[in-house]
Amino acid sequence: MKIRMGFVSNSSSSSFCLFGTWIPIEQLMTEQIKKEAIEAGYSEDDMEYYFMEIFYSLAIAPLESIMPEGYDKILVGLPYSKLGNDETGGDFKNRAKKLIKESFPDIELGKFIFVNETFDT
Repeated sequence: MKIRMGFVSNSSSSSFCLFGTWIPIEQLMTEQIKKEAIEAGYSEDDMEYYFMEIFYSLAIAPLESIMPEGYDKILVGLPYSKLGNDETGGDFKNRAKKLIKESFPDIELGKFIFVNETFDT
């Protein structure tokens, strides 16, 4: 456990408990999205902000996603809160994999994992 002595400022964080995978942004950012970002006035360095605006506007329910600051990938998964009353753990994992694969059919997905993390936002 970390204990901080002295002044502590307000901070924001998000906790995620889900089953999913990390997807590198470069796999999701198509040439068309890059072109649109440049036309919208974004620099090469700020292009990921344009991408995130588009990505979050899609809101692929019931999946949730986050791109922690400083990361070059997005965590996409099905939160534990979506576990059905009569759904087994295996059923839940299979449903999560199916939803993610259907939502990102052209993306090479990495290993699926359980994530229980808090990210600074």
